[in-house]
Amino acid sequence: MVTNCNKFHWVSTGNTCDQIYNYEQITLADFVKWNSNVGSDCTGMWAEVNVCVGVIGGSTPTTTTQPTTTTAPAGVQTSQPTQPGMVTNCKKFHYVSSGDTCEQIYNYEQIFLAKFVAWNTGVGSNCQNMWASTYVCVGI
Repeated sequence: MVTNCNKFHWVSTGNTCDQIYNYEQITLADFVKWNSNVGSDCTGMWAEVNVCVGVIGGSTPTTTTQPTTTTAPAGVQTSQPTQPGMVTNCKKFHYVSSGDTCEQIYNYEQIFLAKFVAWNTGVGSNCQNMWASTYVCVGI
């Protein structure tokens, strides 16, 4: 990984390079350049690690948000701010960027819409109320 990385993406089991660079709206060339260990065919990408998806002075605008955390009763660190109506037993979170859709998020996280809505009741049955710049639950 490059030393001037300023935006990271957590790779979940089953994620592909295509999913990540498309979701982050960067090119495959930049993704491979910033994460040389993944290789041009992405066979070197591992799950359960961070990859670089933005660099200082990069070709795409990036922003870095430092979330605050609180400790839930079960000891799980809950990223803040959260989408209203999120379940209290959430163990995996996804940051909603401006322009993200529910479909992008639940496809990326490989979960069903029904689960996404059940875990985040505040988004509404067809995601009409999902807020940007908040965290939503994508795993319990």
